[in-house]
Amino acid sequence: MRLEGRLELGQRLDARLALKPDKQLRFRPVVVRVIEGRELRWIGHAGFAGFFDGEHSLALEPEEGGRTRFVHHEIFRGILVPFVWPFLKHRIERGFIAMNEALRRRVESGARNGTMVPGQT
Repeated sequence: MRLEGRLELGQRLDARLALKPDKQLRFRPVVVRVIEGRELRWIGHAGFAGFFDGEHSLALEPEEGGRTRFVHHEIFRGILVPFVWPFLKHRIERGFIAMNEALRRRVESGARNGTMVPGQT
């Protein structure tokens, strides 16, 4: 996944999710929540609001021992969801799994190289 834009409340982002090696889903969600260093949430619409909407959340939750859990969550709503979700589900899941794996590799690489600084995002 590629995400560009200002991570500020009300800002529109440019997001691209790889569905296949040669196919991307591009959408322009709006940031609806930002808690620095803790959570980013946006809502995107396919077409008009209420048809096929996705509310996406990326959150960091502190755990015991100084560890952090990454929680990636998406809720889909709208009148078209029952009709199109069966066709999109696996593609979207694969795209988000790839994004999460890339993020894991980046974080682990930074931690090994000493470039991760606690308290910074």
